[in-house]
Amino acid sequence: METKKYKTPDTDALFVAAKKICDEFIVNGQWYEWYDDGCPYDNSGKTRPLTIAKRDYITGLDVHEQLCLLDYLYTGRSRASYVSGCGIFHETLKMKVEEEIDNFANGEIIKLNIPANIKENSKEYLELFDDILESDDCEWLDVIGKIQQHYTKDTVLALLPKRVYVDMSVFYGAPAKEFSQDSKIFWDAVRNGGIVLIVSDVLDAELRRAPAYVQGLFDLLPESQIEQVVSTDVSDKLAAEYIAQNVVGESSLDDCKHIALATITRADALVSWNFKHIVNRRDGYNDVNNALGYPKIKIQSPNQKEIQHDETSN
Repeated sequence: METKKYKTPDTDALFVAAKKICDEFIVNGQWYEWYDDGCPYDNSGKTRPLTIAKRDYITGLDVHEQLCLLDYLYTGRSRASYVSGCGIFHETLKMKVEEEIDNFANGEIIKLNIPANIKENSKEYLELFDDILESDDCEWLDVIGKIQQHYTKDTVLALLPKRVYVDMSVFYGAPAKEFSQDSKIFWDAVRNGGIVLIVSDVLDAELRRAPAYVQGLFDLLPESQIEQVVSTDVSDKLAAEYIAQNVVGESSLDDCKHIALATITRADALVSWNFKHIVNRRDGYNDVNNALGYPKIKIQSPNQKEIQHDETSN
């Protein structure tokens, strides 16, 4: 069947549409991973949400897996399996994009100037539909491959909000005149979704002792931008090691606990206005981390350059 007289739909527009779906899901969607055999059919595999491990999971993918990244991002929705008729499978982002491509294709085909006699003949219409999709000048079938190749580790990391551990000084420094401009930029990034604050039980205890205006600043933060973490024997042991290695004195134990928790939770950065005991001692903290096999933790003040995802967490 001759299809050249029909203008094929805009494949660039289709790629942009599919990419938009992926971007929105990566930023806002719930991710899952397989465990217990990892089989998506017949309910023989199980899924569990990815939370803190989300970033580490993505950065740990090898090159081949990065090209198949869409198969690792689960929407959490399940459907009855058409393979066996009795099991279930969980939808992946790739499946969502494929479905959107089909919907887009149908919409574009409908816009074509197709003769009424072909429209009325379902068999001929379907043949025409298939011919257009498979024609030499139509790249629709390549869109999924292009989307997969687009979403490498670096692309995904650029979309994800930065996970930033904060200590008490960031809250005290917010209204301080000398810090006000830089603090505003930092807190605006939090409120706009670019930064997720890692808040520990150590900070919670400090907040309870803080003045009302400091507590009020925390209370105004969107719940979606807060990730709660708690101290463990492992983090307490690491904090004690900072003191044992004379990075700081015993009076700075809480500061050491902050550094330890930021390290263990793989924060992209720890942000603090405490230059004396934290920011200016970062080399010492990281020397201890390196000696014990922990990754380097980026320690900076809110006025330093833009926070980036820390590649050392692999």
